[in-house]
Amino acid sequence: MPRFFLGLLLGVILTIFSLGFAGVGHGTYAPMMFTAGPLSVLLVFGNLIPMIILAPFLWALYFLRMPRIRRKWGRITSASIISSIHVIAGVWLAREDYAFTRALSENLAGVLLFGLLAAITIGLLFLFAVRGVTVAKQTP
Repeated sequence: MPRFFLGLLLGVILTIFSLGFAGVGHGTYAPMMFTAGPLSVLLVFGNLIPMIILAPFLWALYFLRMPRIRRKWGRITSASIISSIHVIAGVWLAREDYAFTRALSENLAGVLLFGLLAAITIGLLFLFAVRGVTVAKQTP
């Protein structure tokens, strides 16, 4: 359960950072696309609110369920696919969004901080995927 709350905390922080970049609709949504990953399809339908609410729980679910996949190659493959979806969604929009270019020039420190937090989050996801669920030895 601590992994769930760690994922939730990181998801909330990523979402708050993403909202800061979005501004009041006049900023860039590339960090939100990175944060939400597969939930980004909701943005196509114009539904930003469910994406904001569900994104932290998505990361919490990743952190909770990923280590429970039985085979190590399955955990690593799943973590790779999940991280690729998030990175591709964010980079795809960042390449097309002029507001992201403006954010890079005006708030480089904020973009780098978001990137560092995103890298830490994905790194922890891979750490949990490689380690799997650790079971304490029981004494008879």
